[in-house]
Amino acid sequence: MAASWRVNVFLGLSAFLFTYLFSNVNNTWQMSLFRAGIGFLIFFILGFVIRFVIHQLVSRKNVQLVDKQSSEEKAIQKQAKNIHNDKALNDDVSFQSLPLNALHDGDINTISDIFSDPAEARNVHNQEG
Repeated sequence: MAASWRVNVFLGLSAFLFTYLFSNVNNTWQMSLFRAGIGFLIFFILGFVIRFVIHQLVSRKNVQLVDKQSSEEKAIQKQAKNIHNDKALNDDVSFQSLPLNALHDGDINTISDIFSDPAEARNVHNQEG
């Protein structure tokens, strides 16, 4: 914000110049100078006010944009994590190691000991017999 006062001085000087030139046609030079000074002060102060309001609006939009981007990134990361976990679960579920003697003997107790879910043990028993 080092150049903020320079912009306001430029606005004030341009208001001073235009006010003096247009007021000098119909008024004395003292009255024109007085009105030009008032114009300078008004535009100088309004420059700060308008720049402050614009800065507040832009910073609020930037915060909302950053929040939106971070929430989108979190959602993408969560989806990627869920996909990775689903893949890992599918890989784990699709492969069950069984001892060969349990397969060949068809012993239900051995198969039910291997599977934690009784429904899985029944499915294996139904496939065998």
